Amino acid sequence: MPRGILPEVKLRAVKDYISGNGSYLSHASELGVGKTVFRRWVNKYKTFGESAFIRTGHNQAYSASFKKYVVETYLNGEGSYRELAVTYNIPSENTIRQWILKYNGHETLKASGTGGNAIMTKGRNTFIR
Repeated sequence: MPRGILPEVKLRAVKDYISGNGSYLSHASELGVGKTVFRRWVNKYKTFGESAFIRTGHNQAYSASFKKYVVETYLNGEGSYRELAVTYNIPSENTIRQWILKYNGHETLKASGTGGNAIMTKGRNTFIR
């Protein structure tokens, strides 16, 4: 979701749309987002209510087993990217796409949010002895 738009503004626009005022396109253009983004907000609101727009302040972490479950659910034809993202409260359909690419490429789906590897394990001396 675009981070520049306050959750209250998103919620007001979604409620306004659901009450029959305006279209996806009119609300999306008024907020400066794409029609698909606004449609995603509406779907998330219908599924999760007002809590769909609460910000946690950090990225969501997913376990390797959860990622595998979501990928296998998709591959078994039990949902589209959009449906799975809404069902499991994954902010972006592209996240699921990336998991599927790794899975199909025989890469290991690793847990996220566990920290990365140190890029530079040992620094070099920059002074003259």
